[in-house]
Amino acid sequence: MKALALFFLNRALSIFLGELWPFLKDTVATYERLDLHPAQKRALVFQDAQHHVRMAGETISAALVNLGIEAAIQAVRGKP
Repeated sequence: MKALALFFLNRALSIFLGELWPFLKDTVATYERLDLHPAQKRALVFQDAQHHVRMAGETISAALVNLGIEAAIQAVRGKP
């Protein structure tokens, strides 16, 4: 029963978090191998995850700005 619950939890988090979920699992696995206090491990994972999300956000923002520029160019040039 536990395996089934973990399967559904994994699927739900994969859908909800997208590509952040595998990143978090890999990062946690990396820090779990280190001889650190659990609070230190969590803080390091949190820091890495924040950086990862920030970089992804910048990429998405840049893509949206470029899309907006292209749409504005087409609108100014009179093309729908």
